[in-house]
Amino acid sequence: MRPNKPMMSNLKADKLPGYNCPMCGQPITSIKLGGSWLERDWRCGFWYRAQCVPCSIDFHLAVRKGSVGTWQMLAPAKESLKDRITEPELDRLNSKLLRYQALGRSWQSFLSKRHPGDEFWRYYGEDGETAIAIVRKGMPVAFFLLVTV
Repeated sequence: MRPNKPMMSNLKADKLPGYNCPMCGQPITSIKLGGSWLERDWRCGFWYRAQCVPCSIDFHLAVRKGSVGTWQMLAPAKESLKDRITEPELDRLNSKLLRYQALGRSWQSFLSKRHPGDEFWRYYGEDGETAIAIVRKGMPVAFFLLVTV
């Protein structure tokens, strides 16, 4: 009988490949199992999350069919950035998004990743959804998907 959901990964965080943050060169830390998925052929995969605490950058890694991927920054590709968001526009977005309890908390968490000198840029996700990226020294380091507000 096939399971209804994937079994927990037996791959412990200390067995995953190490990775250094491309911004500061420090090793990423706080590695945790983020979740799992089940594919149509009953194969499962697991994803892990980690963080560079000094840079406030999140990373993820997928493990699928026993194959360990590589750590990726949880941010859009630089090529997908469209236009810079001005401070007045950011203030308007802020006032709109903070009206919603759950969305407002997610937005505040996203804003907390901002460092001095960071910029906000608009981009469009794979499904055409509008999103905002924090860009640091020309490199996207975080994202937030927008809902219609």
